[in-house]
Amino acid sequence: MKHSLKNLKSIGILALLISLCALSFVQNVLADDDIKTVSKRLEGETAVRQRSLLRFQRFTAGLGLGNAIGNAFRTSSTIGLDLHYFISDSVSLGVNAFFALPRLTDMGDQIVGKYASTSRKALYSEENFSAVGIGASFEVTYVPIVGKLSLLGQSNQKYDIFLLGGLGALTQQGANVAKTKDFSSLAVAPTVGVGMRIFVNPNLAVSLTLRNYIYSSIESVYAVKDIDGNYTFTGDKEWGNHFFFTLGVQYFAGNPKISK
Repeated sequence: MKHSLKNLKSIGILALLISLCALSFVQNVLADDDIKTVSKRLEGETAVRQRSLLRFQRFTAGLGLGNAIGNAFRTSSTIGLDLHYFISDSVSLGVNAFFALPRLTDMGDQIVGKYASTSRKALYSEENFSAVGIGASFEVTYVPIVGKLSLLGQSNQKYDIFLLGGLGALTQQGANVAKTKDFSSLAVAPTVGVGMRIFVNPNLAVSLTLRNYIYSSIESVYAVKDIDGNYTFTGDKEWGNHFFFTLGVQYFAGNPKISK
């Protein structure tokens, strides 16, 4: 009997020890889960605070093809180059330069074609209409909007929308236009614009840009016959908006920085 009681006491003590060990184990597991949960939450908050700065302290070089918009008689296709440096993730300083290839619009072609086979051909030629030659401008860009494009339900492609402003100069051409007294082959042009970049990866983006060059020009001239039978060219010089649309690619040197 005594032996049985002693065994029961031993079993009870052993069961108590096992229960205490199990309780301690459960508490440790729960504590580990709490630590992991807090750690994950902190990691998530850190990830939110730390974001990739796609532009900050990076040089960009861009190449673009464009065209003038809204010209009545003679338009231009352009090949352009952009060089910029971002002093912050939203502000950059840089230059834009382009070379233009002029051509007649449909309306200009109709006017020139009307007199092409007559004795007045020289008085109604392509050179009666002005066109842009080359141009360059110093620009400041500002990025007010950034985001991600949703494709097939997934947000993959990062993009930004930017504003630009600056001051530039460009050349004008047109042999008959140049014969007028108010013509200047070099025009100073304030520049404003807006654009959008879609990032293919952190180093490469496709860009769409609309620039407005504001300058004084003589768009077209016409011949006037004097009393001696000689022709002179005349035209009206006006300040106006000259829009250029450009599709290009931009390369971002280096790697994006991570915000602190």
